[in-house]
Amino acid sequence: MKNILLSLFCITTLLSVAQVQINTTGNFNDPLYLIDNVLIGNGVLTSNHSYIGDSSQIGFFKDPMGLIGIDSGFVLSTGGVDSIGNTGSDTLPWWDYIYDSAWNIIDSTPALDTYFLSTSLMGNSDPDLLTIANSVPGLIGQTFTVSSTGDAAILEFDFVPSADTVTFNYVFASEEYLTFVNSNYNDVFAFLISGPGITGPYASPPAFPGGAINIAVVPNSNPSLPITISTVNNTLNSQYYNHDSAATVSAFNGYTDVFTASAAVIPCNVYHIKLAIADGSDDSHDSGVFFEAGSFDATEPGALTVNTVTTNVECFGDSNGTAAACISGGVAPYVTNWFGVNPNNLNAGTYNVSITDAQGTFGTTSFTILSPSQIIVSVTQNGNQLQSTVIGGTPGYSYNWTLAGLSVATTANFIPTQIGSYILTITDTNGCVASSNPVNITITPTWDCDVQGNCIDPGTGNGIYPTQAACIAVCEVTAIEEQNYNKKLLKITDILGREVNEKRNTTLFYIYNDGTVEKKIIIE
Repeated sequence: MKNILLSLFCITTLLSVAQVQINTTGNFNDPLYLIDNVLIGNGVLTSNHSYIGDSSQIGFFKDPMGLIGIDSGFVLSTGGVDSIGNTGSDTLPWWDYIYDSAWNIIDSTPALDTYFLSTSLMGNSDPDLLTIANSVPGLIGQTFTVSSTGDAAILEFDFVPSADTVTFNYVFASEEYLTFVNSNYNDVFAFLISGPGITGPYASPPAFPGGAINIAVVPNSNPSLPITISTVNNTLNSQYYNHDSAATVSAFNGYTDVFTASAAVIPCNVYHIKLAIADGSDDSHDSGVFFEAGSFDATEPGALTVNTVTTNVECFGDSNGTAAACISGGVAPYVTNWFGVNPNNLNAGTYNVSITDAQGTFGTTSFTILSPSQIIVSVTQNGNQLQSTVIGGTPGYSYNWTLAGLSVATTANFIPTQIGSYILTITDTNGCVASSNPVNITITPTWDCDVQGNCIDPGTGNGIYPTQAACIAVCEVTAIEEQNYNKKLLKITDILGREVNEKRNTTLFYIYNDGTVEKKIIIE
């Protein structure tokens, strides 16, 4: 029993260390302190702080294992934040029941993927959050309706930026993942900013009459898509979603990647921001937003620059060059313009790419896709040898001589042994292929005859001398083997072109149907 208890203690301790840790003691439960001493970074002065919500809905957090991507900061939740790290003392059971759309229990089995103590605070509602929640279904092709908001936690303050862009980092997490995706029960949050140069549909304080815009949106969405469990999950914008069924990170069932909220502002002017979150259609199944410490920043972003990484065309005439834009500086998200070309299927040539960041800053660069030169193959005949010359392509050539489609040699030069039409095909290091024009080989045979024995009796003057029967003439013929086995003899002629019959000791010409002529001497 002691061993079992010790093992359970070790497992519990490891889980506790790995999870997000919450602190709501002292200043860490003070909204003013959490804004000015935790959230605010460089280039921002704040004033006129206010907080609406229960004191249990806000607190400091640490993520010692870096599991959510933010080391520390503060968290706003629709429930008690002490429960986020599974350290709460709420008397409710730690599991959730599963309900249908009419809020009838359809499964009361403890859900092993839920570790949060759902909290109903019977708290505030917010009309802007309700409007945002009900804008989502139409944007994602759904028809559900969020009937109300409750348990709202709302943190507001004015600020003066020293630069033209304000940014901060955050992570959204929810106990509603994934059971209530695309249902009426959709918690909602928003970051509503108002001030000079901003005109928006949401309410703003009287000092900022232009209205407010929501900057808590899915990156690169058009139109802008508010972040909820129905807009970032395992099927929609899944690249931003992380499931946590084992509660290794927090008591929430899932959470997003780290997002950056960004807004264009006019330096040295007063702006107002409202950070708000609320339950949707119910007062349980809580959600939260983690804000990164020191990330609320108006430091001037670095200059927007764009460079390219390219791969060249492999073979002359191909369209397989590629280019990728490498962006630094500016403010994300970025819009890339390739000026009508596909960066994954480029011909050789010079191109341009431009980048526009979230603040409308423009950057451009040009790049060149190179190509090897065309492979040119030529073949010359030197005596009985065929010699090749190759230029272009990428050196490191392989050679293949073919006759009637069959490979006969793989060297740069070679001596053919058959008549016919030869083609040399070259393959370079990149696998690019080129061939020569056909080379026709019709080599004339050469004769080398050696007379053996005493053919003629020696004489002492002019006259006719008989040949001897022992006279033998041996001739060696150097020629190319005949390849055309369908060749037929048409006729035999003598040196005057007269058609004759085959006879001995006479120079004869054998004429065939393929146009070839053989010279023969039959010596007796």
